[in-house]
Amino acid sequence: MLVGNFQSKEPIRGASLVSDIKKVLKRDDLPVAVRKILEKHGDIVIKSITLGRTPIEKIFSGALSVFTLGEFDKQKKYKNYDELFHLYMKITLENNKVYALEKNLSITLSNYKNRKNEQQQIVSNVPSGMTLNSILANTKSKMGSRFYIYDAVKNNCQDFLVNVFKGNNIGNLNDINFIKQDTETLFKTLPILKNVAKFATDVGSVFEDAFTGGDLNSKEVKNLLKASYDPTLIKNGFVLDTEISKGYNNVFYNSDTGEVAMTVAGTSDLKDWKNNLIYGVYGRKGYKETERFKTAKDIHDKAVAKYGNENITILGHSQGGLSAELLGGDDKEIITYNKATAPFVKNKVNENQTDLRVNRDIVSQLNRDLENTTKTINTKFINPIKNHSINRLPKNWNFKL
Repeated sequence: MLVGNFQSKEPIRGASLVSDIKKVLKRDDLPVAVRKILEKHGDIVIKSITLGRTPIEKIFSGALSVFTLGEFDKQKKYKNYDELFHLYMKITLENNKVYALEKNLSITLSNYKNRKNEQQQIVSNVPSGMTLNSILANTKSKMGSRFYIYDAVKNNCQDFLVNVFKGNNIGNLNDINFIKQDTETLFKTLPILKNVAKFATDVGSVFEDAFTGGDLNSKEVKNLLKASYDPTLIKNGFVLDTEISKGYNNVFYNSDTGEVAMTVAGTSDLKDWKNNLIYGVYGRKGYKETERFKTAKDIHDKAVAKYGNENITILGHSQGGLSAELLGGDDKEIITYNKATAPFVKNKVNENQTDLRVNRDIVSQLNRDLENTTKTINTKFINPIKNHSINRLPKNWNFKL
């Protein structure tokens, strides 16, 4: 039993189910977003490395204390830990790109942003000629099968960075001491907490592997798609970049999160229907010759030059979804909603692409080849105009977790 017996060795119910699911969804590669960065910047020489750490959220630490009836806080004091930390590396490249390398449920490589209450330590010993690709290759060689696996107790963010440093001859003992806290001993005093952490990690990694693909939630997606038609509707911390936005194509930036979103609106008037006709008759090649697409490409090129592919999520509704698909192959993510399709046109879906559609939408069902790559919103309504509308997208629909 879980209640009142914190030394119980009885397995937490559901672990066998998670094990079965993980056999199907086992991670054996880096996330798509990481691979995209490595493709573009993986061979750029590293200029400097700084270690960073931030206290774990007090709400999480408090929850552990409540769950263990105060024993978690007692053990922290016994081990002289005022705080437990999450660790990461701040890596600056010769091209002045700055990334954060860390291990959460999976290995994460993202644009570095200042973090609340972070502590930093500059690493003095960084071998010359080192790159992101070489760091990860050497770390994988040292860790073997443990490279992709996260374990809250024995293979967490700290263990990952220790292996990065040792596998690449980076830093010194002072850096290792900055990284490492004896969390394994801490968890040994509370075996049930170890089981809970392991179970939560396994469940989280299963659903992360199955459903993640980006940082935007459905509420933000719906608002951005609406703002593609009327930028004054934008919310959730995003601001219109007036320097490069134009017509059907808007670029939004969130200074708090560093997220960049380019939106491409769908067909807005009768004049714009000729582009749909061109696509239906001449396919993707013909559509790329339209002024509609050329303008979208020009705005996208400017966004890439200003923010970088790896920071951009491109979203499009209807005809705009087609443009997003054609332009965003190297971006962080593509999200389309009720994307324009044609009966005899083969659409190549990108690896970083999520297609959302309403089951009774006519425009997005003309090409049935895409059924297996599309996340469907079911509705009983039959009004074709409303089913194609952005309003049919629920605010809190978990197309990603």
